[in-house]
Amino acid sequence: MYDAWGSRRLEYPGVIRYFGCNCFDKTNCQLRGIFADGAATFVAEWRIIDGRSVRTVFAFDDDIVDLFMKNIDPPEYSE
Repeated sequence: MYDAWGSRRLEYPGVIRYFGCNCFDKTNCQLRGIFADGAATFVAEWRIIDGRSVRTVFAFDDDIVDLFMKNIDPPEYSE
């Protein structure tokens, strides 16, 4: 998405954060974002595995949007 947020802030403290990320190291991360166009709100999640990006979620279902709004940071995994 090109310039997905425009001039909007990525976070309104105490209200909402539109982007979250957890990284295991320099080449392995998981990212989540909440986006909106004029018609709907949708979410996307990517995983960067060994430096390669893979989108794992792209949805506009209300339940998934709500889940991401409450849990914008992806789960953290440990070895």
